[in-house]
Amino acid sequence: YIALAILTRHRTSCFDSNLRVMLDLSQGAGAYVYLPTQPYFTVTGQSADSLERAYRDGLREHNALVSALTLLTEARLIDLDQAMPREQRYFADPIHMTREGNAEKARLVSAALRAGSSYLSTLP
Repeated sequence: YIALAILTRHRTSCFDSNLRVMLDLSQGAGAYVYLPTQPYFTVTGQSADSLERAYRDGLREHNALVSALTLLTEARLIDLDQAMPREQRYFADPIHMTREGNAEKARLVSAALRAGSSYLSTLP
């Protein structure tokens, strides 16, 4: 697998660099930044081949990086990985949402933004 070789070689370094640049630019322009984690769903009985494991492990690493960056910056975390119900009806495959999944994801993001409105009013 070419994709597996790329994932293995780069791990989180490119994602980390890109995310930090976007954070710096956004926050430097005065934006309030919310960073979401990505939920992952493993279908029961699905074989865990090396590519599937690499994607699952890669998302786990990326989610940990997103969480860590919110502790180091003024970005706020929307932990969709923890909040999203792990039900087949929400996932078309391990990372893509169904229509119902996208609606639930939007509801969770909306709730997080509404809850953050009191946080936003305290910032300069």
